Amino acid sequence: MQARYIKTEGIILSVQPYLESDSILRILSKELGLIPAIARGARKSTSKRSGVIQPFNKARFELYSGRNFYTVVQAQNIAPYAMVSDSYIKALTLMFASEVVLRTHEEGQMIRNAYELLDAFFAISMKIKDESIFVYLTGFLISYLRIIGYQMQIYSCRHCGRRIQDSVDGTLLETGEFECSECGENEIRNLKEIKAALKTSAFIERRAGIPSTHNEAINFKDVNILDKNSLLHLLKTAVSYLRANTEIEFKSFDAILKAIETEG
Repeated sequence: MQARYIKTEGIILSVQPYLESDSILRILSKELGLIPAIARGARKSTSKRSGVIQPFNKARFELYSGRNFYTVVQAQNIAPYAMVSDSYIKALTLMFASEVVLRTHEEGQMIRNAYELLDAFFAISMKIKDESIFVYLTGFLISYLRIIGYQMQIYSCRHCGRRIQDSVDGTLLETGEFECSECGENEIRNLKEIKAALKTSAFIERRAGIPSTHNEAINFKDVNILDKNSLLHLLKTAVSYLRANTEIEFKSFDAILKAIETEG
């Protein structure tokens, strides 16, 4: 018989008001995958859990397993990632990453390494500067696409096989493929933004302790000064590829685009 009381570690992806003072949570659990849970009285001003029951927080939960929902019996903060809300840019970014994970999981579904990857991305986001967050978001998307089965083929040219680290110019196509400048007929761009995203992807995977397909990207050089328009194009291409493969529209992405366009 399945235990009715369960202890698990999880990241809160979303919080919705329910009834007068309750909240419905969607939690990405390390042991259980994506789960729904009710936090009774979490919105009361006297609730001791109100500071824990916030989007993005990583917490240790004690849950009671009901018919349709888990009920939060206890919740203790492990990492207060909700603190990024002090930064509008970071809050938008974590909201979008949470939506991507939430919309690409079924309830009760375990996707290997998804929890570790999101946890690593959130932890890194707490420490980096606001202006770096979007290239780290693109790196997270590259890694997340791989673990859900839609790996982008951007490590070598789709025509000649030339490695991206040996190229200066080229194109990232909406098919998720890389085309070097010598083979391509599409718009040619400098590759420093793609290399920066690959470098952050490898860094997030290393932090998450999960296998990587591009460890060598950690050593990419000259990827610090990025062009805003090229970064915007790169992120749009990655999200277009995600949409094409999942057939999901992500509501928070428009806010991300506006934030990039108005930054710097």
